Amino acid sequence: MTAADLHEGTPAVNPPDVQEKAPAVKAAETGAEVNDFNKWLEAFYKECGREVNLAYTTLNQMKNWAMVIVAALISAMVTLGRPGEGEIKPAALVGMHAAAVVAYVFNLRFFVRAILCYINLSRWNRLQASIVEARLVPKPAKVGEIPATQDSETKLKEDIELYYHSWRSPINRKSQLIQNLKLGFALVLGLPLFFVIVWSVELWDNWLVRGLAVFAVGSTLVEGTDFFRSSFFDDPERDKLRRKSGKKVPIFPVPVSQGGYLVTWCLNLAISAGVALWPNLKPRPSVAN
Repeated sequence: MTAADLHEGTPAVNPPDVQEKAPAVKAAETGAEVNDFNKWLEAFYKECGREVNLAYTTLNQMKNWAMVIVAALISAMVTLGRPGEGEIKPAALVGMHAAAVVAYVFNLRFFVRAILCYINLSRWNRLQASIVEARLVPKPAKVGEIPATQDSETKLKEDIELYYHSWRSPINRKSQLIQNLKLGFALVLGLPLFFVIVWSVELWDNWLVRGLAVFAVGSTLVEGTDFFRSSFFDDPERDKLRRKSGKKVPIFPVPVSQGGYLVTWCLNLAISAGVALWPNLKPRPSVAN
């Protein structure tokens, strides 16, 4: 058998036959990818629902604890003040001032924690709404336009990138403050703060009142500074500005908390103690023999 005979006996490979199989293989692979994404999206939608429930529950817990603290403050004021027994003694006023400062500082911390809970509630609600738009009820990009499923799917991927992977807030800081104050924190913060201000002015000559008043002011500055500087509260617009400034932006799964918060708290404690104890720390004049 010659080489020519062997060549003639070999069946020819038809390139078009090979090319005809390629689209089918690609379609199968694409279909598998879409099916996997749909399964992941279904599981993610259920997870969004669980996270919404968790955020709502935690938000209510923050409000409940704040109200419990205010109730404890009122009980302490009634116990120390003893209504009906005449004028309140100065020592009792100092005790009530201390209780008001403690209530204000604790409720301020609960307020900031409630803002984080509210951000999480808004985040998972936004992601659920984007999934519904992409799969069931697409919304038009502009009023009057025909809704496009492709646009909704693109928006869904953008929302997942922004609010899940980059962990940004769907609402800006102004909305975070106003909406949480309207939820009830305006009352539970305002009541203790009123007594802190009034009794700080009236009892300023008392060393303990001075120290507690400075501690309340310092706590407000610490929480306010952390609120405006921490990336936990950044919305997408603020995130862009942070990136343009060249600052490192921690991403998924959560932003990294900085140690500066604890440092400022320790500094606030040291300054408050120094103000309270200053009369005892000053050198006393020597008495001539």
